[in-house]
Amino acid sequence: ISTTKSKSESNPAYLTKRILKSVTKKAFTEAAEETMDVMGYNLVAKDGWLVKVYKDGHFEKIGKLKAVPGPPSGKFFD
Repeated sequence: ISTTKSKSESNPAYLTKRILKSVTKKAFTEAAEETMDVMGYNLVAKDGWLVKVYKDGHFEKIGKLKAVPGPPSGKFFD
């Protein structure tokens, strides 16, 4: 039994890492754009700080982030 559909079909029957990364990136981008439209700013982590980034591009440091144990590269998966 095959776990994939035929090559002529564009939707595979399984979820690949590449598909998952692509879909989540698109979803996060759309959510950030919508939040910016509704709230006028987004909160992001940048260079060890929690930062509020406004529509006009200026930013405000909210607080320093504490380091937590985890992968040194910041990547959770290969």
